Amino acid sequence: MNASRSPTQELTRSLIARSSVTPEDAGCLELITARLAPLGFVCERMDGGGVSNLWARRGTARPLIVFAGHTDVVPTGPLADWHSDPFVPTERDGFLFGRGAADMKASLAAFVTSIEAFVSANPAHPGSIALLLTSDEEGDATHGTTLVVETLRAVAKPSTTASSANPPRAPPSATPSRTVAVAASPASSRSKASRATSPTRNWPGTRSTSPPRPWPNSQPKPGTKATNTSRPPPGRCPTSRPAPAPPM
Repeated sequence: MNASRSPTQELTRSLIARSSVTPEDAGCLELITARLAPLGFVCERMDGGGVSNLWARRGTARPLIVFAGHTDVVPTGPLADWHSDPFVPTERDGFLFGRGAADMKASLAAFVTSIEAFVSANPAHPGSIALLLTSDEEGDATHGTTLVVETLRAVAKPSTTASSANPPRAPPSATPSRTVAVAASPASSRSKASRATSPTRNWPGTRSTSPPRPWPNSQPKPGTKATNTSRPPPGRCPTSRPAPAPPM
């Protein structure tokens, strides 16, 4: 660890170094889980359809604040168009370059380090904090957030008679981390069936069956070198700004 870098910068670099081209997670969720579990988060993996999903919650009381995000990135395009390896975090002119630096691995790092600081200062905070993270946002986006929400709703239904003072679904306390079996929804199944005959299968550079959404500046202009191909700001995040504390 470089003593001159903040915890947010260090975690951002570690996440960028994982080549999580959609729908791959490449170990990002394991890294984040390792940071959250010691804080008292119950971490549940809800993977499905080749997608990695994490639901992590600290506390059982209301209100509940959820940080939602994704670990996957769009394909890099030709490596020759990059000034540096997209999965080797590189600092130039006070900015950090790498695939997913702006969208959204710096944000994920800020989530985690802000929560760490908040919990350290407020160990008995009211309410609950949760993170819903997926590796299925840049591609089909059918087995990520949608699947986790459907699973949580299905588990909560038997407890809808619980009093308003208690949440209908309390996280399991036997273990800080577990894997939850999930089933694809009818909508997800229909999407899968339609993709089986889709001419856009095997999108280059990813297992996704549909092309990533065309964000602005997603491809370099002809005859120019791309320093990064993320949404503006193009693949960079300031390395000198502290992460804000989460609103509570």
